[in-house]
Amino acid sequence: MSYRLIVMRGKDGFTNMSVDEAILEAVSRQLVPETIRFFDFTPVAITIGRLQYIDEIAMKECKKKGIDVVRRLTGGRAVVHSGDFTFSFIVKRENPIFGGSLYNVYRAVSLPFLRSLHALNIPAEWVKVQRKEQTGKISRRNPLCFSSVSRYELKVRDEKVLGVSQYRTRNTVLIQGTLMLQKSDFCESVLFNSPISSAAGIGDRGNYGISFELFGSKLKQILADTYDIDIMDAVLTKEEQNRARIRRKKYVSCKWNNFRELPE
Repeated sequence: MSYRLIVMRGKDGFTNMSVDEAILEAVSRQLVPETIRFFDFTPVAITIGRLQYIDEIAMKECKKKGIDVVRRLTGGRAVVHSGDFTFSFIVKRENPIFGGSLYNVYRAVSLPFLRSLHALNIPAEWVKVQRKEQTGKISRRNPLCFSSVSRYELKVRDEKVLGVSQYRTRNTVLIQGTLMLQKSDFCESVLFNSPISSAAGIGDRGNYGISFELFGSKLKQILADTYDIDIMDAVLTKEEQNRARIRRKKYVSCKWNNFRELPE
């Protein structure tokens, strides 16, 4: 089984979200193979979950600090993208590895991350939280994704370092996630109602010195070995590039980023 791997560095949050949607459309229409993407954000960005309230984010402070705020297609809570390793898997719903139930998807995605961290001598642990431990009123919860763990996410010495979320269409799944490579110093000032001052990263747990390039190389190898798949380096097609440019207008818009109900 073969997958494309697209590595994109130094793109802004609006572009990154529009690229994932363009790939999702192309995979759904069978124009391109199922795709894995590794990327980061320039400038610093906050992605918020598809149904998250925008008023959980201190927008004036973000503007002052030059931080982009963009709503994801996928669910979950806010992620501050600063010095992290972000990824997406765009696959068919019936994919034999990354398809299936929500928790099967989380497990399949997080396993190679766990093995990659272990290969880099980082003491990561696989969290298996019961559903009843994840309940609570949405109005009282912390708006930051890395403030709590879900089943099959990863922790390093009691600090969550991997968060994953999903969006499903009729025949396709978009899986987005972030591995915190280093601490973010922006959380306290840009998130309302957050009792924590920062999100921990792997580097806070022992100066492991993991770069985006090092981890990406290791993950590519372990993904291929774990699932016996071929991973081919690739770039976006011309049609995907054009689609992403069109979709970017949506992600920049107030209509997309400021709603309180699911958009049409």
